[in-house]
Amino acid sequence: SEHDGRAAGDLVGYNINANGEVIASFDNGVSSSVGRVALFHFGNDQGLERVSGTHFKASANSGEPMFYTDESGAYILGSELKSFSLESSNLQYENGLTELIILQRALDANAKSITTGDELIQKALDMDA
Repeated sequence: SEHDGRAAGDLVGYNINANGEVIASFDNGVSSSVGRVALFHFGNDQGLERVSGTHFKASANSGEPMFYTDESGAYILGSELKSFSLESSNLQYENGLTELIILQRALDANAKSITTGDELIQKALDMDA
């Protein structure tokens, strides 16, 4: 069937633009906005309640969701959506590795001081005998 002089089309793909609009592409060459992704945050992200795995829900501690858009739909607070992108880790491996080395050396030093203390106690006990 036709609509607006175009043949009906089947969905062949979609994309999400930086404004959060879901753009559907059809095999008849038509692309259309079919929805919008809501982007929001909480005043206290640490107050979210874990549902399972990486799924969380709002709680009394997290506060109400605050959307990153104003009334006109424009993004605020520097937020941006990136379609088909994987967020890179917020872990800095070099800092983590440096901390691990420092902690390992501290552990070694503590173990050495305990061993030295034990040896001194043993020598003191041997002197008494």
